Amino acid sequence: MSQGEDLSALLLEAAARMDLELTEVQIGQLRRHLEILLLWRRRMSLVSQRAPRDIVAKHFEDSLAIVRQVPAAARVADLGTGAGFPGLVIAVACPGAHVVLVESKRRKVSFLREVVRLAALGNVEVVESRAEDLLGGATGAAAFDRVVSRAVWPAAEFFSLARPLLRASGSAIAMRTPADGEDLVTVAGYRPAATVRYQLSGGEDRTLVIATREIS
Repeated sequence: MSQGEDLSALLLEAAARMDLELTEVQIGQLRRHLEILLLWRRRMSLVSQRAPRDIVAKHFEDSLAIVRQVPAAARVADLGTGAGFPGLVIAVACPGAHVVLVESKRRKVSFLREVVRLAALGNVEVVESRAEDLLGGATGAAAFDRVVSRAVWPAAEFFSLARPLLRASGSAIAMRTPADGEDLVTVAGYRPAATVRYQLSGGEDRTLVIATREIS
C-alpha cells in the first residue's frame, strides 16, 4: 500500500469515528493538507506529533468533531488557526461554507496559503492578523455565523473576543481539553453556553463549549 493510500485510510477512519461520510475528493483534500504538513514540519514547528497516525488522531479527527456544529453555508472564522485546525478541516468537510483562517505568524500563514492552493480550496481566505486586530481589517464586525478556536485562549477571553465578530444569533465554539482546567463561565452578551462532549480514538476526552450571541 502506498503512502497516499495509507494516509487516505487514516483519514477515512477518522471521519467514520466522527460519523461523517466524506467524498473521495474531500479525503484527497485532507490528505493533501496532511502531506504538506508532514513536509513543512521538518523545517518549522506546526504540530508536536511525528507519526501520521498520531497527527490524524490528535488534529484531523479532533477538528472533524466540530463539523456538525457548522451550518452548510455558514461564514466561519477560525481564530489562531495555526496549522489549519479546525478551520481547514471545516472548509473541506463543509464546501458550502466560507472559512476565514486568522493567524498572526507569517510562516504559518505561508503554510496555510500553500495548503489552500495545492488542495484547491476555493472557500478559504487566509488573513495575517492577530485576532484582537481583526475588527479593524477587511472582514469587518458582526460578519460570521460561527467563530471557532482550538484551546488558544482561556474560554472567557475567547468568547469576549469572538462576540463582536458574530452576527446576531451566531455562535462561538471553544474546543477544550481536560488539561485546560476551566469551569464554564457565563459571558456577557451570550445565551447560556452548551457543551458537547466526545472522545478521540486514543481515549482522550474533549469538549465543545458553544455559546450563542444574544440578539441586541
